[in-house]
Amino acid sequence: MPENNRDNKQSFIKKFNDIARHRHRYDVFRDFITISAISLHNAVNKVKSLEDEYMKIIKPYAKDEVNAFAELFADLVMMLDPEPCDVLVVCIWNWNLAIKMLGSFLLHPIYLSLWLSWFMVMI
Repeated sequence: MPENNRDNKQSFIKKFNDIARHRHRYDVFRDFITISAISLHNAVNKVKSLEDEYMKIIKPYAKDEVNAFAELFADLVMMLDPEPCDVLVVCIWNWNLAIKMLGSFLLHPIYLSLWLSWFMVMI
């Protein structure tokens, strides 16, 4: 397991990019988020319909890709460990998924405020 948050982020991005290269990154990201949420939910309150949805989502993926989703989730947890924050927004920017997800650019308030503060110092 990577030793620090930067290593976790690099590991996350590499693993994500290696999963189902033939599929659009938006679809892989959506599937990752959905199966992660279902896994968390069903760990405390098992619902058959959610389990069926989980199985439907992972069906087109190879076994090693499904295992990579579990490793991605572990990396995500490790990235959130030092300080809970929105670590996935950086990945969304890097993969240009914001346009597909929202129909426009995703502008996270934290990054906007950091940019504005940098800009104000530079003036």
